[in-house]
Amino acid sequence: MITADYVALPVADLDRARRFYARLGWELGPPSRNVPAGATMLVRGAAHVMVLSEDRHRHPVGPESPGTAADSSVVTAIDVESPADVDAVVERAVRAGATEGEIMDYGFLRSRGFQAPDGHHWEVLWVDQAPVRAGGAGEQPWRRPS
Repeated sequence: MITADYVALPVADLDRARRFYARLGWELGPPSRNVPAGATMLVRGAAHVMVLSEDRHRHPVGPESPGTAADSSVVTAIDVESPADVDAVVERAVRAGATEGEIMDYGFLRSRGFQAPDGHHWEVLWVDQAPVRAGGAGEQPWRRPS
């Protein structure tokens, strides 16, 4: 059973990344022998993000620089409790130096994205769980019939 999520993100400036994510409400994890030099653990609930200096990132993935065509990309999504929380998180990110991305609002799902100063893409979303709690997967209105 999965008990926590961990994501490792390479960054060009570790101190800037620490400040940025702290302004979003992430807690800096305590220094630990489990967190290597050149890295910082950030914690938000059960989610953990390790920001790594580019040198530290190269240990497991090889010589390619983050953000190049040779490097893989990912959008990291976090779920919040309300549509208002979606807006609050993204607005905080923009004030902290992020670039705002796409906005989606289907009524039952609200999502806004941002790009962090080091280029990482984040999506903040809220999904109305009422249909799920009612007992059925039901129709997924965002999917179009083929």
